[in-house]
Amino acid sequence: MEQKLLSLLMSYAHDAGRIAIAEQDNLEAILKPDDTYVTEVDMRLSDLAFRTFEPVLPRRAIITEEQIDNLTDLMNGTSSHDGELLLVVDPIDGTRNYFHNMPLYGISVGVLRNRQPWLGVVTFPRLGETFYSSDDGAFMITGAYGPDPVTRRLNRSEDRVIKNSQVLLANSFTRAYRWNYEVCTILLTACVTINACWPTVRRGVGTVFMDHIWDIAGSWPILHQLGFELRGSESGTRLTHFDWSDYDPDSHRVKEPVIVSRPDHFDRLREGIIRY
Repeated sequence: MEQKLLSLLMSYAHDAGRIAIAEQDNLEAILKPDDTYVTEVDMRLSDLAFRTFEPVLPRRAIITEEQIDNLTDLMNGTSSHDGELLLVVDPIDGTRNYFHNMPLYGISVGVLRNRQPWLGVVTFPRLGETFYSSDDGAFMITGAYGPDPVTRRLNRSEDRVIKNSQVLLANSFTRAYRWNYEVCTILLTACVTINACWPTVRRGVGTVFMDHIWDIAGSWPILHQLGFELRGSESGTRLTHFDWSDYDPDSHRVKEPVIVSRPDHFDRLREGIIRY
């Protein structure tokens, strides 16, 4: 089951990536009620997810950012889903960047098993990079959309947090918080999946996650394989599985900023978060 499902995840991510590349120069977008963009490509890739995965999973076990009824039913306790697997897709993460013809966007698909991170694929089409995880470890493909892709296993590193280290942040952080530059510096990418994946290849020491389950579901298994933790910055509680109580029922965002980092970096990065 694992290899079949992982193969489908990879196939979906790269089919979606090729569509995203082909359509990026010809986009129209509308603003959703939360002032984020949605494009026709977001909707097209959401539909593609259902077509791709419904042959192996019931529809009620599939959640995408653009079609969240199944998530709402789960959080309200009205879902008929009783299986161990939950598949969560972000068709385009960083849609604002995507719409403005920037390369910093990603496509994320993750499988939770008993609500715990299990399999994940995140691809960055314009960067030509794909990250993925399985029971065998975490991996990165470079040249992912070219004729000669190269796959390498990712290993744990032991970077220190120093003043010139970088924490990767999304716009959601700056709405209610500012950063203490005495801890280290920051990079605002406006793409949560980049923020989550890049520290696994030493492009930053961590991130502060303030968003939705679909933003992290593909990256979470990769982070888990490499020893990163998700911990509430206020409560200190580790997020080890998808617990509805960690998320606001209306916005579907986490209720508190979550630091994604190696365990020994948590206390130091916690000092960087300052509420306005």
